[in-house]
Amino acid sequence: MQGKWEKRWHPLRQEWVVYAAHRNARPWSGEQVQGVKKELPHFDPSCYLCPGNERVSGRQNERYSGVFIFDNDHPVVGPKAPEVAQEEAHGLFRKESAKGLARVMCYDPRHHLTMSEIALSQVQSVFRAWKEQMQEFVAMPDIKSVLIFENKGEVVGVSNPHPHCQIYAVDFHFKLVTQELQAMRNFGQQSGRNIFEEIIKKKKRMRCAWWRTMNTPSLSSPSLRDMRMRSWFFPARTTTLWPRCLAKSWMDWLLFFMR
Repeated sequence: MQGKWEKRWHPLRQEWVVYAAHRNARPWSGEQVQGVKKELPHFDPSCYLCPGNERVSGRQNERYSGVFIFDNDHPVVGPKAPEVAQEEAHGLFRKESAKGLARVMCYDPRHHLTMSEIALSQVQSVFRAWKEQMQEFVAMPDIKSVLIFENKGEVVGVSNPHPHCQIYAVDFHFKLVTQELQAMRNFGQQSGRNIFEEIIKKKKRMRCAWWRTMNTPSLSSPSLRDMRMRSWFFPARTTTLWPRCLAKSWMDWLLFFMR
């Protein structure tokens, strides 16, 4: 059982992660999701993300041929979020207006494809669009954190299979990011070293980690990951802003692993 059932210290989150790989051998009587892929049309007239179609808000999509970005019609955060009464801004159960920006990014006009199926040149366009969005948010003093994510599959509640992701730009710091940055500062003050450089050195010596170097970046499959497919991406040189990493070498490298 050694190495398969233990708790592992997460140096960035400063918390224990219980690793219990032995549980994969247990009998499973829960729901089994069939891996049969549905045949989808190239264009769906009822899809609110396909080119030229009308969305639930009544707005019409552009007849786009590449990446298409628009403000979410039903945003989680937004500039028009209702104001909160001043007396509710303090105390144990304080509240604030849910300000920020929520956007939808369609990767491709074709309804039936996924990120792994569209042309590499189009994936590069997606990466460039992410970079442009980040650069736009950096120039906004009220934006403190950005989350770019994609949900996959009906089993997790995805209502539209059209290839797309969502972008949340909010006016507060995500706790996890703040926690990891503080762990980085504490490690630097105590040891005089960069925690990410130390992680890279350590992981390269660990046989369980999967690494590949193409030009400059590196990839690690964390031994203490709390999600099955979680991976760490590291630039070889120190940089302060993610968009600066998205040079051609990074794009080529990310394309390789996304395939």
